[in-house]
Amino acid sequence: MALGFLDKNLNKPITKEMHTYDDNCELTWTNFSDNFDHYYIVHLCNWFLASFVIRDAWMLHFWHLLDEVIELSV
Repeated sequence: MALGFLDKNLNKPITKEMHTYDDNCELTWTNFSDNFDHYYIVHLCNWFLASFVIRDAWMLHFWHLLDEVIELSV
């Protein structure tokens, strides 16, 4: 919300012409490759690097699930 003051391209309502991740939810290779972007790579690298710090597998997965919940709630 605050970034909308810095960049006028933000804080616009979503229209049908805009791409969203829930356009097509079929599990196909084409759909997966069309939606693959830098966020997947960043999350994978984040998980990999955090595995060096958090050595317990259960705690690591809990940490990343909590991280996703926090990311989606903001």
